[in-house]
Amino acid sequence: MTYLVLSFDTEDFESDTDDAILFWANTLRKYGLKGCFCIVGEKARTLIRRGRRDIVEALSSHEIDYHSNYHSVHPTHVEVLEGCGWNDGVEKILSMEASGLLDVETIFNSRPVAYCKPGSSWGPQSAWAMRVLGMPVFCDAPFEFSMGKPMWYCGQLLIRYHMSFDEFFDSKNRTDEMIQKLSSLCSEVQDGCIVVYTHPCRLLTTRWTENFRHGKNTPRERWEEAPRRSRGQVESLKRDFEAFISHIASRRDIKVITYSELYEMYREDPLWLSPEQLVGIAEASSREVNYQTIGATSLSPAEILWAIAEALVRIDRDGESTRPIPVLHPLGPTTRPRRSRACYANLRDVLDAAERCRDQILLEGAVPSSIVIGSRKVGPGSCLRALSGLLVDLSSGRRPRRIRLPEDQPPKIAEEDFFKSLTFKDSWSILPPGFEGRNVVEMARRQAWTAKPAIRRQ
Repeated sequence: MTYLVLSFDTEDFESDTDDAILFWANTLRKYGLKGCFCIVGEKARTLIRRGRRDIVEALSSHEIDYHSNYHSVHPTHVEVLEGCGWNDGVEKILSMEASGLLDVETIFNSRPVAYCKPGSSWGPQSAWAMRVLGMPVFCDAPFEFSMGKPMWYCGQLLIRYHMSFDEFFDSKNRTDEMIQKLSSLCSEVQDGCIVVYTHPCRLLTTRWTENFRHGKNTPRERWEEAPRRSRGQVESLKRDFEAFISHIASRRDIKVITYSELYEMYREDPLWLSPEQLVGIAEASSREVNYQTIGATSLSPAEILWAIAEALVRIDRDGESTRPIPVLHPLGPTTRPRRSRACYANLRDVLDAAERCRDQILLEGAVPSSIVIGSRKVGPGSCLRALSGLLVDLSSGRRPRRIRLPEDQPPKIAEEDFFKSLTFKDSWSILPPGFEGRNVVEMARRQAWTAKPAIRRQ
C-alpha cells in the first residue's frame, strides 16, 4: 500500500483566481477524496473581502492547513532569520505568523495541523515556531529521511513534495504521463507516502506575478494580476486533471490520506528508557554521534545526550540506575558548537559536567554548545561520547580514574547530502539577487542534533 496526500498551495491573493479552489474542492469531493489546502492568511482574508462564502463552505469537507501569513511579501522568513540568532528568530517568526494562523483557523473553523513553507523560504527557527503554534507536520519540507519516508527535525514531522500537477501543464498527453509518473513513484516508495501538489491558481493563470520578484515589494495599489489562460486551455486542464483524480480514486494500491492522518501514523508516544536500554544506547553513542532506533521508535542525538546525562546524575547522586528515564526532546545547539580536540579528565569532573549538561538542557531546552569539563571546554559531540563511555563503565562496575574526551564531531546525519548541500542561493525567484542565507544554513545544520527517522506506529 502506498499512501498519498493531495496538497494544494492556496496562496494567490494578488489575482482573482478563487474559482480554481472551487474546482479542486468539488472535484475531490465528487470522487470521495479529501485534500489538504494549505492556505495563506492573506488569501483567507481576501476570500472574506470578496464574499466567497461558497469557497469557505466547499473547503469544509477538506483539511485546512497553513501556508504562512503573507507568503512572498518581503521580508520573507529566510530574509528575517538571516540576521537573527535562535531566540530572536523564533520570536520574530511567531510575531509574523500568529495572527495569520488565527485568521485561517477562524475563517475556516479548523485548526491547521501542517505548515507549508512559502517557496524555499524557511529556517529551523520557523520550523520550531510552527511546532510551538501547534502544527506538528512540515510539508514541502526542505528534506525528508528518504523518498516518501518522513523524518523528525526541530520537533516537526517533515515530508517533501514528490510530484506536481503543475509540471504537466504543457504536456500533450498529460493524463497518461501523470499516471505513469505516479505508478513509478508507487513502485519506488513501498509503504511510504507520496505527496502530489499543485497551486490552484495556476489552473487559471499562465505564470506567476512579478509583484514580489527579486526582493521588491510592489505597493498593493500597483499590483498586477497574473495573465489568464484561455477558456479552452482551462477546460482541457480541468478535464485531464479530473481524469487523473478519478484514476487515483480507482486504485486499490493507493490510500489517500491527510497530513493529520500522516501525523497519526508516525506520532510518538511518551518514551521511558530502561537501564538496560540506556546501556545499549550508550555503547553505540560512545563510538559515534548519531540517531538510534529503539524498537518502534527512534532517538535523536539530542535526546540521547539528555538521557545519558540524566542517568549519570542519578547514579552519582543516588547510587542507583534502576528507574526508567523519560525521553525529553531538546533542540540542538543554538550557537556554534565548540570544536574541541581529544583530551582527558578525571571522574569527578566528568560527573559534574553531566549534571551541568543535564541542568542546561532542562533550563534552556537545547543541547549546550560547549560543556566545561574540569579546566576545559569541549563540544557537545565530545561530551556525548565521553558520558556514554562512562555510563557503560559504571554499569559494568568499573570506575575509571581518567576518562578520554574524544575529538568533537557533529552528528553523523549532518553528513547526509540534504544537510551538506543545503543552500538558498538561486533557490527562489522571490529572494533578492545574490541572497545566500549562510547564517540560516549554518543554523539548520546545527539542528541535525534533532534529526531522526520517523517510524510507523504499529
